[in-house]
Amino acid sequence: MPRTPSLPHSIITAQLNRVTSLSGLVPYSTLRKSAISQEMARDSFASTEDLQRRARNAPDGAFLAIDFVMVPHAARTMEGVNYHYSGQAQTRLGHQFTSAALVRFGEDPVPLLERFKVSQALHTERYPYRTATQEMIHVVQDCLTAGVPMAGLLLDGEFGRDAAVTFSRQQVLAT
Repeated sequence: MPRTPSLPHSIITAQLNRVTSLSGLVPYSTLRKSAISQEMARDSFASTEDLQRRARNAPDGAFLAIDFVMVPHAARTMEGVNYHYSGQAQTRLGHQFTSAALVRFGEDPVPLLERFKVSQALHTERYPYRTATQEMIHVVQDCLTAGVPMAGLLLDGEFGRDAAVTFSRQQVLAT
């Protein structure tokens, strides 16, 4: 299993391997559990400064790729967690995270952000519920505000085609 000194890379790699706990993340990182916890608390993945700092490592001409990462929920029920079905594993998956990275063919991806996407039942002012397309627009606007350079957007079918294309045209972004 590959170990990486980059915590964002470690988190994404672990999630792609269906890791659901901090202890499960440790084998993917060069950091210990306590150090991972401290780094995750320090690094909010939310501020304009964080986006600008991460974007500095991106290759020229990179596209902003936005997707949802599904993390299994082990229990049978949990209030406010929507269940989603994975077409690959035919299993129910519970927690959904928005992930965004700058990508270019032949280059390593540069993770920009990852944040929990709440269900309608968990909607609050601080953590608003958004549809996939609304979340995509919100992420792009955050990146544009931070001055993140991007050649265009890389999206898949989970985003509303008409709304995503209309937004991309308004922002003059290739989709």
